Amino acid sequence: MCSKTVDSLRWHDEERSKDRKLRHPVDGQAWKDFDRLHPVFAQDSRNVRLGLASDVSPGNDIDIYLQPLINELKLLWDSRVETYDASRNQTFQMQATLMWTINDFPTYAMLSGWSTKGKFACPCCNYNTNSRYLKHSRKMCYMDHCVFLPMDHPWRSNKRSFNGKTEFRPPPPLLKRTDVLNSLQDFENVFGKKRKISNDGPWKKRSIFFELPYWQHNLLRHNLDVMHIEKNIVDSILGTLLDIPGKTKEHAKARYLHSAEQTRFNRRAQNNDECDPSDVEIVSLFPKKGFPLGARKLIHLF
Repeated sequence: MCSKTVDSLRWHDEERSKDRKLRHPVDGQAWKDFDRLHPVFAQDSRNVRLGLASDVSPGNDIDIYLQPLINELKLLWDSRVETYDASRNQTFQMQATLMWTINDFPTYAMLSGWSTKGKFACPCCNYNTNSRYLKHSRKMCYMDHCVFLPMDHPWRSNKRSFNGKTEFRPPPPLLKRTDVLNSLQDFENVFGKKRKISNDGPWKKRSIFFELPYWQHNLLRHNLDVMHIEKNIVDSILGTLLDIPGKTKEHAKARYLHSAEQTRFNRRAQNNDECDPSDVEIVSLFPKKGFPLGARKLIHLF
């Protein structure tokens, strides 16, 4: 109904800079791959691509709450919806798709069905996750991340800084999209707090998103929320500071957050046009001392 909204819908196709640089999701491989598989959808730039951002914690049972959304998404894909285009004064049959989800790591498990705990906690490494159980701390440790570096990277030969071994294995292959669905075809979903999961392995359920006819073909189904990643990094740094003898959590925060040392968390962006009060010489137009009307008592203005 709003012409400006329609213009925004078409911006990625008509106005964006097409210089082969990654500036917008449309420049990513997942978007291009979707267009290749669904050319009819890609023909009309007014068709909507959605991202589902979620920060809830009902566990695997989240699929129950998502069922009405999935039903509407099916309608938007299969039947389309007649929509008015105010900029062209015409109606068109709008189609919509869910491109991906955006969430933190625990929610990743709830939405995808892949357990982010235990031996195979990494969804990208999947069955090739390099994990070890530390018996004294009773926790899983994930190592051998040098496999993701370029083959000629010097860290691959650095024994001393890592586990005492060189690392020249290639990165683990990603699970093929259709293989994921095939392996979950006969998976028995059981919901409820008293459920007993009889299925072994990292899969805890067959995600409800696979009811969407295009979901199995999406190149990038789940994204991690960068805000939560940075928060976890900060929390881990604070945890390290708390190990310093005599330091409390209040001291740790002050030491980190108010440190004069410039870090990626406290430095201003180089192209930040906003003025930092600490950079400004304060010039007062008024004296700091004055007399109130009707009295000669000296007061201080703060």
